[in-house]
Amino acid sequence: MSGSVFSFDVGLGASVKKYLVAVDNDVDQYRSTLNTQVNDLLNSWQSPNKQSFIDDWTKYSCGMDYIHDAGPRLVAGLTHEIDLINQAEQVGF
Repeated sequence: MSGSVFSFDVGLGASVKKYLVAVDNDVDQYRSTLNTQVNDLLNSWQSPNKQSFIDDWTKYSCGMDYIHDAGPRLVAGLTHEIDLINQAEQVGF
C-alpha cells in the first residue's frame, strides 16, 4: 500500500506468516513427545554432564513454550493486518 501514512508489504507479510505457521506446526507436533522423551532420558541419566544438558534443555523447552504461546498471536496479527490492507485497497483508501 502506498500513498498514505500507513505502509505494509503484504507479500512480505504473507511470506513471514507462512514461515510462522510452519514453525508453529512443528512445535505443536513435536513439543509434547520431545518433553516426554527428554524427561525419560533425564530419569535414566547418571553422569556429571547431566546438569549442563538440563541447563540448556530448560532454555530450549522455554523457547518452545514461548513459540507455542506467541506464534498463534503473531499469525493472527499478520492475518488481520493483511486483511485490513486488502480491504483498504478494495475501497481505494
